[in-house]
Amino acid sequence: MMHRYLMSIHGTKSKEHLEKVMGEMQELGTPVIRVVDCGDTYFALEGTHRLRAACLLGIAPTLDVVEEQDLVDLTWMDILDNFPDGTVTMPAGEVVAALRDPYGNGCYRIDDDGLLELVQAGI
Repeated sequence: MMHRYLMSIHGTKSKEHLEKVMGEMQELGTPVIRVVDCGDTYFALEGTHRLRAACLLGIAPTLDVVEEQDLVDLTWMDILDNFPDGTVTMPAGEVVAALRDPYGNGCYRIDDDGLLELVQAGI
């Protein structure tokens, strides 16, 4: 299936952090972003600022794709506040369901070359 869209886990938080990530990306090259395959859309489990930087710099990110049923270790992510019950591992599809927000998630269109075009910045 051809994936047309990629959603970020949240919007970018600060211009300063985004600029720092863009500088690092210019030195380090293509970012690798872990994403969940949700049919016609990928949902990024990480890398909000790396996605925006890749979009702005014209770099196609490498997507490390996991399936919705794959277990995800939440301890390395900055989203544990969203799971106050102490959950630290859950299926990727449940992470997506918990964090999908029609306004808060950034959204990108993926072109045929893998480059990203910003559709919605997110909040």
